[in-house]
Amino acid sequence: MCAARLAAAAAAAQSVYAFSARPLAGGEPVSLGSLRGKVLLIENVASLCGTTVRDYTQMNELQRRLGPRGLVVLGFPCNQFGHQENAKNEEILNSLKYVRPGGGFEPNFMLFEKCEVQPPLPDH
Repeated sequence: MCAARLAAAAAAAQSVYAFSARPLAGGEPVSLGSLRGKVLLIENVASLCGTTVRDYTQMNELQRRLGPRGLVVLGFPCNQFGHQENAKNEEILNSLKYVRPGGGFEPNFMLFEKCEVQPPLPDH
């Protein structure tokens, strides 16, 4: 599951809750249906983006402050925008912890395996 598939689902009048995604840290896929009734903030992220420090720290803060009120932040790493997430899935968490934002940073929100968030361009 990825943001691109979510967009396709919306176009086909399917619900975001019909999908699941595998956590970056490993484990079983998370059914987005289990998040029904929550407010979802779905964000494509990249650890080498110029806004990485701001974005990740703000998403942590949003999850910390608003999570108890029903907000669930979902991060989907993507390499489609300027190749700014060129790390492998198993490298991303260490990149966040030691490089950018660094300083031992750990996301407190759900971060999923790397995916493509834009659908493929049509052939002409």
